Amino acid sequence: MSIVAAALSRDTPARTLPAGKPLPSRTRRVRVEKEHTPLALMAAIPEGYRPPEHVMEWVRAAREWLSSLDLRADARRNRLRVIEYLAQRHQPRTRTILTTWAWIQDALGVARCTAARLLHELREAGLLTTVATGRSAARTPKATGRTRNEAPVYALMLACDPQPATSATDPQEDATELVEGVDINETPDPVGGLRSTTHARARELSPERSRYAADSLKWQHASRAAFATLAAQRPRDQWSRHATMPLTRLWSRRERKQALWELALHVQWFSVAMRGASTAAVAAAIRPFMLAGWNVGDVLHALEWSSDGQKDELGDLFCLRMDTYMRKRLASWMREGQPVASFSQRQEHEHTQRRARAQAEAERREEYLATATAAPSWFQKWRANRSAGNAVTR
Repeated sequence: MSIVAAALSRDTPARTLPAGKPLPSRTRRVRVEKEHTPLALMAAIPEGYRPPEHVMEWVRAAREWLSSLDLRADARRNRLRVIEYLAQRHQPRTRTILTTWAWIQDALGVARCTAARLLHELREAGLLTTVATGRSAARTPKATGRTRNEAPVYALMLACDPQPATSATDPQEDATELVEGVDINETPDPVGGLRSTTHARARELSPERSRYAADSLKWQHASRAAFATLAAQRPRDQWSRHATMPLTRLWSRRERKQALWELALHVQWFSVAMRGASTAAVAAAIRPFMLAGWNVGDVLHALEWSSDGQKDELGDLFCLRMDTYMRKRLASWMREGQPVASFSQRQEHEHTQRRARAQAEAERREEYLATATAAPSWFQKWRANRSAGNAVTR
């Protein structure tokens, strides 16, 4: 027994329980029936924080937090993958996330301790909170009748915007600072008087000042909720980046529309931003590219990279209409009204050329060896003797 253990055994009484009886849980868990209720969500969010209005608001804040960290490329990539995974698992109706370390390990291919550490970093950064802690079946009360483990429930959160401080000075004292309608403490307006409006761009992106922005956000929420309902009805192994139009001929227009609609769902599954647009709008945007032989991975590549190899740094940061943003990104891959070769098609073409060059080089080598003149007999005898002498020396 170490010195610390001996000291603890003297100062604190020993805690013993009957054999086979586990220790009680130290943290009281929210009931399973209430872990997705608004009351449990608001009780888990600390003071000074709020739930995000939509998941993309949280994704942008998480990306800004990630860009402020000094990390290696692989560490930054792992954290970005966790952020996108949590955004995909987010349920718009309950605004909660049901996941475990093991699920993150299987989905992202990282270690279990890495998944736990990344979730801890998000909680420390004020971007994630725990609504209900995980609990094993051994610690579940027997009165509940449950014999399986209970997964933890998380929720996204953001820091509240600081409220402007109100001064408690005398109104007459404030009036003395105004000379002919101009505040001597601020930069005067060119026309005169105090400006109570904001810039046009700020008014356009503010739901409180723009009816268009408010309607766009409502449309995004409805599109995300519709996609979440459709995605919940399918297993995870049905989504693939290599999905493309069927090789068999689609005779009817209804079959072509159904195939494009399925491919649009695949694009929305792998791109969180595209969930803000309706599935029909995504299908209409990718239609000419899918008919040209593209796959889902090519569309995702085109959303980030242009055809000349330039990456879109801003992305959809200030975009309210995801369908418009998608059409703009895909327009750079059009030439004379027709899609150009996709990323995978270019790679396949380069691989075919390299394989053809290697095959031609092998054929030329075989032809050269077949038509080459044999060495004289004296040279062959000298080379054989030399090889035998080197073998004996070794």
